[in-house]
Amino acid sequence: MFYETKQYSLEFKEECDAPPVVMNLWDHNEGFGQKYLGRAIITLEEMSKVYCIDRTLKEDETKEIPKPKLHDMRLGNNPCDPVVGQVLCSFIICEND
Repeated sequence: MFYETKQYSLEFKEECDAPPVVMNLWDHNEGFGQKYLGRAIITLEEMSKVYCIDRTLKEDETKEIPKPKLHDMRLGNNPCDPVVGQVLCSFIICEND
């Protein structure tokens, strides 16, 4: 397993207007180059997530990282493309400063 934290900026007013998070996943092997594993397209409503305001978690939310959830990876953008694997991830969504 590989653990990594990324920070992205997205602009939206309502959750239903939020763009999906698109993750292109690669296998990096020393000496063997890179191999494309697949793409996960994750909508806000599908995510395992916690919301925070001003970089702090809401009072009614736990201060723990949300429990990760498996999301399907495909070789293309079409939801009808065959599943080639899964990625385990969770998200914390914060308001911009």
